[in-house]
Amino acid sequence: MRGTTAERRDTTQAPGHEADSGAIQWNEPAAIAARRLRHDVATSLTVMADGRPIGQIRLEDIERAENNGNWLGAVLVHHLMRTPEDTCN
Repeated sequence: MRGTTAERRDTTQAPGHEADSGAIQWNEPAAIAARRLRHDVATSLTVMADGRPIGQIRLEDIERAENNGNWLGAVLVHHLMRTPEDTCN
C-alpha cells in the first residue's frame, strides 16, 4: 500500500510542472521560454509558481529582451513576464 500512496502523490504533483505545454515555471531561463514559444508556434505561456498562475510571457517580451542585448540564458522568465495589472483593457 505504501507504494500506491507514493505513486498517487507523484502523479498529483506532475501537472503543475512541465507536463502542461502551455505553462512554464517562473524560475526557468527565458531561453527555454523562447525555444518553446518558437517551436510550438505559441504566442504566450502561462508563468507558474507553486502550482498557480502568476502571469504570462509572450514572444514579443522575449524578442524585446533580445533586441535590447539581453542573453536569454541569464534572464529568468519572471523578469520578463506580464501580470494581469500590466494590461489595459
